Amino acid sequence: PLLVAAGANGHPVLRFDGSSSRIYLGDLSRYFPSGATLFVATTINNNDADYLLFGNSSFYESPDHPMTFHANAATFNPNLPQAGSYVFALNSDNSVYNMVTNGTLVNSAAPGYNNGQGVNWTIGCMASGGYPLNGDIPELILYDHVLSSTEAAQVGRYLADKYGMSSYTA
Repeated sequence: PLLVAAGANGHPVLRFDGSSSRIYLGDLSRYFPSGATLFVATTINNNDADYLLFGNSSFYESPDHPMTFHANAATFNPNLPQAGSYVFALNSDNSVYNMVTNGTLVNSAAPGYNNGQGVNWTIGCMASGGYPLNGDIPELILYDHVLSSTEAAQVGRYLADKYGMSSYTA
């Protein structure tokens, strides 16, 4: 990805080109062994393409692979946005699995948690190059536990305010 100094609301962003640009993070399982909450502030320019914001597998939006956002995955949420600026949040542990877009719960699934031990986590595209993001990510925040609804609303509002994402509702 390309670092753009004045992207979202004047803040730096990582710009992903929609081809195969990605960041490899390695095995992150030791940092969130039993649950996690992920926030991603992003602007998406994909139109009707599939995209991956953050993940560790070719299996999408499943409690077995809890930190992956993927557009057009009818098995979990067929209505993820294809363009615009959003704050996404994903909560997962053995008691909850849900996705929030701009402060609104968009879907949940049966709880289950897999920390992805032994696999390479990526941002912006699968490790194999599939589902590339065409858009900007100014900030990604990962907690090692599921946040309360109050905490999650505070983090989401912080990101929305910082990056000028006025459609945030919580």
